[in-house]
Amino acid sequence: MASSFYRIINILVYRWGYFSFRFIYDVLFRRSVYGKENIPKKGACILAANHSSFLDPPIVGTSSFRKMYYFARSSLMRHPLANLLFKLWNCIPVDRDEPTPGSLKQAIRLLKGGQALILFPEGTRSLDGELQEAKMGVGFIAHKSQAPVVPIYIQGAHQILPKGSKWPRFKKLRVMIGTRLDFQELYQKKGSEEIYQTISNQVMDSIKNLKNRLQLSI
Repeated sequence: MASSFYRIINILVYRWGYFSFRFIYDVLFRRSVYGKENIPKKGACILAANHSSFLDPPIVGTSSFRKMYYFARSSLMRHPLANLLFKLWNCIPVDRDEPTPGSLKQAIRLLKGGQALILFPEGTRSLDGELQEAKMGVGFIAHKSQAPVVPIYIQGAHQILPKGSKWPRFKKLRVMIGTRLDFQELYQKKGSEEIYQTISNQVMDSIKNLKNRLQLSI
C-alpha cells in the first residue's frame, strides 16, 4: 500500500514539475525543439546533452513527454524536504567529484529496466558556454547498460542562466535532438578506460555536429 501511494505521489509531483518547467521554457524563453521524434517512446536510452547551465536537466526532461531520470548533486538534497522533492522528480543523488558505486549501479539498473536517463558528457557546466571535452562517465554507463545514446545540443541556456548567475535573462532557447547512436561493436568489447572514452568522444562529436547544424539553420 505504501509503495502504491508513493508511486501516485511520484507521478503527480513529476508531472507538476514537468508542466511547470515546460510552460516556463516554451512561453518565457520561446523554446524551439527540433528532432523530438528521435527520442524513443519506450525502452532504454541515454539522453546526452551539452552542459552550460543549471537549467539544462529540465530543459532536456521537458523536450519529450517521456518520463526521465537525472543525476543531481547530493549537496542539493541534504535537507529532508529537498531530498524528497528531488527523488519524486526522479533524481539520483551523486557526488560530482567522486560518483559512488551505488549511484552508478542505480543508473545502470534503471537503463537495463528500460528507462531513460539524462547525462552530460562534459561532467560539469561550461564557464563560457563553449563545448568541453567529454569525460568517460557517459561511455562507462553506456557500455555497462548497452543502451543507445541520443545526442542533444542546447543553445541559449548559457545566455539565460550562466554558471554563477542568480537571475535569468529572457533569451531564446533552442534544442536540437539527433538520431540515436548504437555502439554495438564497442559494447561487445571488454570494458576499459579506452573503450569508455572512445564512446564518450563519439557522443561529444555528435553533439558538436548538432551545434553546427543548428547554427547553419539560423
